[in-house]
Amino acid sequence: EALFPAGAQDVKAAVRWLRAHADEYGLDPTAFASWGTSAGAYMAVLLGTTGDQATLFDDPALGNADVSSAVQAVVAWFAPTDFLTMDQQFAELTPDACNGAPQQHDPAGSPESVWLGAALQTVPELAASASPITYIATATSLPPFSLAAGSDDCVVPHQQSLELDTALRAAGATSTFVLL
Repeated sequence: EALFPAGAQDVKAAVRWLRAHADEYGLDPTAFASWGTSAGAYMAVLLGTTGDQATLFDDPALGNADVSSAVQAVVAWFAPTDFLTMDQQFAELTPDACNGAPQQHDPAGSPESVWLGAALQTVPELAASASPITYIATATSLPPFSLAAGSDDCVVPHQQSLELDTALRAAGATSTFVLL
């Protein structure tokens, strides 16, 4: 129903709202964490990689535009982090992995392609802008990340979390990655 970037804008707006109303709800506005699995992990990672910078995910019309959407910790289990490399990473697995049929992400009918409104590889700039890993290079501050993925995951290749961990560490962030 809500195409890109609406879902990500909503998540960032929710953090801003919670921080703006922290006193009312007894929350510590300096200690926010995001956690999720799969698509929720995608959103958690997006919060962590974009919290200190203005992006297309910040919609002032959603309220509290002057309040930070940054989180101070991220826990992400099997997060999609780079839409353009998912199918390539599955292709690198052994032929019998996932009974030879891992979920495909590049076709127009995939969840990621539907969200972006086009097959991923036909809109590489848009797919890159939707990928949380893109924002690491321009972040001035990154929270600590705790990442986990399954070696036999047939929906999100575990290399997505490994790729994220490597990029975070290269940027000087604290990151732990566990392959299950």
